[in-house]
Amino acid sequence: MTKAINMMVSKRTCTVLFIVIFLVFSNLSTVYGKEGDRLAKGVWVTCFSNKKVLYSKKAAFDLIKFCKKKGINEVYLQLFRSGYAYFDTNIGDRSKYDAMLKSAGGDPIDLLLK
Repeated sequence: MTKAINMMVSKRTCTVLFIVIFLVFSNLSTVYGKEGDRLAKGVWVTCFSNKKVLYSKKAAFDLIKFCKKKGINEVYLQLFRSGYAYFDTNIGDRSKYDAMLKSAGGDPIDLLLK
């Protein structure tokens, strides 16, 4: 009988502990997710998007314009995919980066960082 009681107490303790941890971390994300008085709002941009954001300066400027219009203040660029680097590197395969530079006539990532 004490084994059954211990199991119930253990399950209840784990459940309560999980709820407390969840509440603490969900509260931290709202506190640290703020930028000034605005809540941080982000967008993920893949290197395989239809707009080919990384392949032209115009597409990079269009992304910036879109983000400003929608109130998006964080952009997460995918810069590595399937063994290819979409950034300047001497370590990995940078052939996609070189193609991107040639297509855009410069580095659109620099535009997006500014």
